[in-house]
Amino acid sequence: MNESVEPKATLSMPALTAGDKFFVGIMVLVLFAVTGLGMMALQEGHKTEGGKRNAEALAAWMTAAGADRFNADYAVAACAGANKHASTPPVLQASEQADPQNSESNNADSAALHTSAPAEAQTWGGCLAYLQEKSPLKDLRNPFTGQTPKYEAACSGSDYHLAGALVLEKLVPTPPGSSVPYIASQLAATDRIGEKLQLRLSVCDKGGYGIKVGEFEF
Repeated sequence: MNESVEPKATLSMPALTAGDKFFVGIMVLVLFAVTGLGMMALQEGHKTEGGKRNAEALAAWMTAAGADRFNADYAVAACAGANKHASTPPVLQASEQADPQNSESNNADSAALHTSAPAEAQTWGGCLAYLQEKSPLKDLRNPFTGQTPKYEAACSGSDYHLAGALVLEKLVPTPPGSSVPYIASQLAATDRIGEKLQLRLSVCDKGGYGIKVGEFEF
């Protein structure tokens, strides 16, 4: 007895509709967008870390300098502090005083006394110039701009152009009993650095917000 065999049904994939194709396209775009945003965030994070490393290098140098710059033999004259035990500039004896009629002798003596100016005359501007031109920190670059890091008065979240900038503040103690322990203000180029200074260093992140790096003596 012969039995007829019915053919097996075959499954076929339904064709993609226009809506399906649109959905797949959107998903591909979303995938690329998320990947791109992730890469951008990673790059910005590396730049922020680079700015922090700049600040940490400056803090380390200034901390080390703060321990030595009051010594008489400190090598960096532009950043030296006032040496309390240093001898005062020599005073000309009567026999060595310049002849009023000898202008060349007067000028030489005046120049000699001028070069013997006390360390109190040193300013932060002169020390900063040394740091940016001759010190091991001269090659520091703002990772956001590729330029030498700028020193700003403060970071601000409303100004993203401050990204990578350094904020160096001097902390002046207030009298006992005050509501705040100290007053902070920018260390300006004209500020004298002959005495010990308590400083606070921050760096601005990619959005202009401040990241505190530390406080130290200089």
